[in-house]
Amino acid sequence: MDKSEYQQVIERLVGHFVDDLGAPTLEAAGAVAEEEAAYTAELCHSFSAGVWITVERTPGDDRIKEHYSVVKRRMIGATNFDPAPVDPHPITARVHERLKARA
Repeated sequence: MDKSEYQQVIERLVGHFVDDLGAPTLEAAGAVAEEEAAYTAELCHSFSAGVWITVERTPGDDRIKEHYSVVKRRMIGATNFDPAPVDPHPITARVHERLKARA
């Protein structure tokens, strides 16, 4: 991914945080979007090419719960795989909290 594509990811996250999550300001959304993009880029560097990472976020009692799955490319389209859970990262688990704190 080049710098232009990376910046587009951040811009899309800003829009999502404002439109869908109710970020209090564009600046707050931008700061959190940059943190999210940096974390995701770091996470991706820890995997080899040909691996897809998915995340499912759901509201929890006191925080956002995250469930990560790692899928090897050769398994895409397969119906008989068991995704491996990955522990949630504390930075991304608090997106809502960080946006609220910047209000």
